[in-house]
Amino acid sequence: MIANHCGRQSSVIMPVYDGEFYNDDRLFILDYGVADEEGNEVWCVVTRRNIRRFPPHRADKFVSEDEAVDFIKKIEPSTPRISLRGQGPSPVPSYEQYLQWLREQEIPSSLEIHETNQGPIVKVVLADVAEEEDGGAS
Repeated sequence: MIANHCGRQSSVIMPVYDGEFYNDDRLFILDYGVADEEGNEVWCVVTRRNIRRFPPHRADKFVSEDEAVDFIKKIEPSTPRISLRGQGPSPVPSYEQYLQWLREQEIPSSLEIHETNQGPIVKVVLADVAEEEDGGAS
């Protein structure tokens, strides 16, 4: 048994894709919360690689939490998967169908991960994510 990214015990073997160990079948996960953009608070959805330490891949900013959640529900079902050779499902399932697939795989959704990790909010600094995207910060 190993602990996955939510601390749950799992007997699932970590898949390898492109020489990296992934936490589950998804190549990316989405993370959201309040971010700092040059001293202003914005809502941000960070697309993270689903590997050790979850490095950021990109960030999308929003005016409200509702907009960020709507974006997640629209985008998350198209997440590329290792089992699909790095492609997203075709046709893209509805969000409800995607949640069913996640339950069958015993994988939490991004919204479930966010809810589980509630506590002191750690703000994302969008400039830091931009540096990660460019390969500058580690």
